[in-house]
Amino acid sequence: METSSETEPKSDLEMDSNHSGDTSSQEDAPRKVSQRRHHRRSQTIREQPKRVNNQEDEEVTHQKFEIFMAEMVSTMKTMNQQIVNMKQKMDNDQQLN
Repeated sequence: METSSETEPKSDLEMDSNHSGDTSSQEDAPRKVSQRRHHRRSQTIREQPKRVNNQEDEEVTHQKFEIFMAEMVSTMKTMNQQIVNMKQKMDNDQQLN
């Protein structure tokens, strides 16, 4: 024979107390979603076909490389001039002493 407590629906408080110890599924949910999203993104990247005509990409890359090299040459010239100036100063300081 069933008692009245077994047949009555549980109150909100009773239901919360039953689930309060199990928070792993709630905490893991956002991480699982982000893992799925990342997996979908990586699949999308892999599935994109390679461009047959990438001459424009090569030109842009070459232009960027030329700019980088010009900046590098300019930096090296500046550094070289600083070294020459430092050597001259050291020579002048040695002559004075």
